[in-house]
Amino acid sequence: NIEKKQLTLGVLIQTYNESNTIDECIRSARRLSDIILVVDTESTDDTCKKVTKHKDIKLISFPYNRYVEP
Repeated sequence: NIEKKQLTLGVLIQTYNESNTIDECIRSARRLSDIILVVDTESTDDTCKKVTKHKDIKLISFPYNRYVEP
């Protein structure tokens, strides 16, 4: 007898100056999950301001690196 477990799916959105597209991206992500995390890499536009209007979304600011650490 295999017990079924309910899995939780979260969506992570990485942004940098996505003010023009972030609202649509969040709407699309909501079709997949109620758990949405946005990691912003020091946007200079209104991306963070738009994300913070969604009170249920966690926003984290992260320094922008031009490389990927190993």
